[in-house]
Amino acid sequence: MSDNIPFDLQLDIMNRLPVKSLLQFRTVSKQWKFSIDNFDLIRKYDMPEQVGVWEFFPPYYISQLGESLIIFGSFDFGDCRVIYAWALEVDGGSISSCRLLFIISHPTDNHLKLLGFSKDKEPIVEATIVQQWYRSLQVCHPIIQYFQNIGAEANRDSFFIGPYKESLILHIETIMK
Repeated sequence: MSDNIPFDLQLDIMNRLPVKSLLQFRTVSKQWKFSIDNFDLIRKYDMPEQVGVWEFFPPYYISQLGESLIIFGSFDFGDCRVIYAWALEVDGGSISSCRLLFIISHPTDNHLKLLGFSKDKEPIVEATIVQQWYRSLQVCHPIIQYFQNIGAEANRDSFFIGPYKESLILHIETIMK
């Protein structure tokens, strides 16, 4: 982020910042985003001191993007919920590399489940909005941290995106009378 300050000192400074501030700083520039998303920072970031350990056992979702295995999860942090996705490259049955795809904060009253990815590699999520009876389908734009509702609504777990598909399949329950 700065060529005049040693990277270890920058890591120490960022380690003292709250997660919410780091998420906001990711939008300053591409260099800041890269530095914050850097695996070394994430590995060295001392999260348990700032967030209770019990918040790190959320359900994880697994998806696929090309040849990469995608791990998607979320955790509560204060008044927001943070979602993230990692791309794991698997070679010979073991993980050869991993990279952070995105980290996005959103209101805690929305629950998101990763379904797949668009042709432009943007995440497609099933959004559960509290106090509403339906789930909506949304495309996430990670760079601007915006969720665009695409107008499809259904019951819980009704959406499904098959691997290597560019279309959405909506399971419709038939009602027998």
